[in-house]
Amino acid sequence: MKKNKWVPVRRFGNKIKFFNKVDPYAHLHFMRVISSFLEKNSFNRLILDFSHVRQAYPNGMIPIIASLDIVRERDIEILCSLPTNSHTRRLFVFTNWAHLINPNHFREEVTKHN
Repeated sequence: MKKNKWVPVRRFGNKIKFFNKVDPYAHLHFMRVISSFLEKNSFNRLILDFSHVRQAYPNGMIPIIASLDIVRERDIEILCSLPTNSHTRRLFVFTNWAHLINPNHFREEVTKHN
């Protein structure tokens, strides 16, 4: 009997949902999902749904953000649903991950250091 393996990223039509945490393992799964999306794409919009994410790490988020260039090159609009967890939601905003994913919807945060 095959054991079911937990998958941190799943595609539902033009929506890609992330679950629990975004790390290098999630990025690996994202690359598989985005490849499938681009091969069979009939959508002009991609929604990245991070609403179920409770933890996000730069070593997962930065590669995902960089991987979105190929989607943009195909003139596919990218939208972002932020995490519902307030701490993680603030992280997406203050690190500018939200802005880098969807600059038309999220403004750039400027942090001054002394």
